[in-house]
Amino acid sequence: MENLTFKCGCEFNINGTNPNSVNFDVSKIGYTCSKTWDMICEGRTKGVFQLESNLGQSWAKRVKPKNIEELAALSALLRPGCLRAIVDGKSMTQHYVDRKHGLEEISYLHESLEPILKSTQAVLCYQEQSMKIAEVIAGFNLQEADDLRKAIGKKKAGLMSEIKTMFLKGAKKKGVVSQEIAEEIFSWIEKSNRYAFNKSHAVSYAVCGYWSAYAKAHFPLNFYCNYLYYARGKADSQEEIRELISDAKLNDIVVTTPSLKCMTESFEIRDGTIVFGFKDIKYIGNSQTKKLFSSVEEQEALLNKKISEWTWYEFLVHIAPLNTKKVVSSLVLVGALSFFPDHKSRSRTLYEFETW
Repeated sequence: MENLTFKCGCEFNINGTNPNSVNFDVSKIGYTCSKTWDMICEGRTKGVFQLESNLGQSWAKRVKPKNIEELAALSALLRPGCLRAIVDGKSMTQHYVDRKHGLEEISYLHESLEPILKSTQAVLCYQEQSMKIAEVIAGFNLQEADDLRKAIGKKKAGLMSEIKTMFLKGAKKKGVVSQEIAEEIFSWIEKSNRYAFNKSHAVSYAVCGYWSAYAKAHFPLNFYCNYLYYARGKADSQEEIRELISDAKLNDIVVTTPSLKCMTESFEIRDGTIVFGFKDIKYIGNSQTKKLFSSVEEQEALLNKKISEWTWYEFLVHIAPLNTKKVVSSLVLVGALSFFPDHKSRSRTLYEFETW
């Protein structure tokens, strides 16, 4: 397998044209890196595929997955089917955690369920498990089992009701379990109708999650830089950037504040630190950034000196009139003009600009 372009927080670039990229072959890293698993088990999963939310971070810490099978199960356990299925006063997700860590005895409603549910601590996690149960307990054929899958995956209540009748009838005919146990088992399947996960998806997610966690564990600088770069694609990009910068600090990664003497359009690695991109400043987008940089270059040529040698008042006279009030105000508020030798507090600088 050749190097891939992989954008789950860290970019592995085939031709190396991205200065923030890291090149390595994901097929050669294996799935036994203790540094990667320890990070996941500690819940340090901000930016890790499928585990970046507070929910993902919290349950990763509780489940403490140590292999792809357990990481795949975690993906399924985070879905409403397991989180909202309450048995004996707690969710099936919590049952999985307690059983995995020896806090709760693992028991099966019937011995025929053990081979099907053993890998997930006797918790019904996947659609495929429901299909197998229907086959073993009620004698479902492949078509009937697929109908059950559709009812679960597409949340079809009407179809689920029809299948329940078929299931109980088939269970009575096959006689593997009593009618009472058959009803109890199907009640689990009905609860999973809230959304049980497909195992093939869970395993795929687990592999991508492990890759991104590996990148974070071994190439944190590149990981955070690229993740910040792609943060603009999030629903609330500003909140995402704040969270990522905060998480980066916990991992001793420095993200410098924007500075007009270091004009970078996007997040970029320079001298071992991440430089904040101007396009990601609130109220300053792509076109405003290009206009700002162009005006700086023009005025530098006019004055025959770099902006790093200017004073605040020179900026006020030569650059401020060429850009919108919102852009200049944003530059002041984020500290992008703090390098001027005559720089005052941000509030004073903003006052002077508004007065001007």
